Amino acid sequence: MEASEVIRLFVWVFGITVPVFVLINKFSGGKSAGDDTEKNHWYLYGIYFNPQDKRIFLYKRSGLGITLNFARITSWLVQGGVVFVIILLIISKK
Repeated sequence: MEASEVIRLFVWVFGITVPVFVLINKFSGGKSAGDDTEKNHWYLYGIYFNPQDKRIFLYKRSGLGITLNFARITSWLVQGGVVFVIILLIISKK
């Protein structure tokens, strides 16, 4: 890998990850843990579904990580966007 490719990859990765983390912090309501949510809204140890909760991103109830509130249409759009980008990257390599 040439130096210019490494720099381009570095800029691309940070250009994507920093805005994503800013959005996650904004849409998680600034809460630091998922333990403020009710147990009956969690399914299969990590899928959160609560139509009354306005947050899109929230911290997982146990362990590390962030999950989506799958009751919100925006969460499905985020998931679809990630899948779309992955498919585009796979197709562009061929």
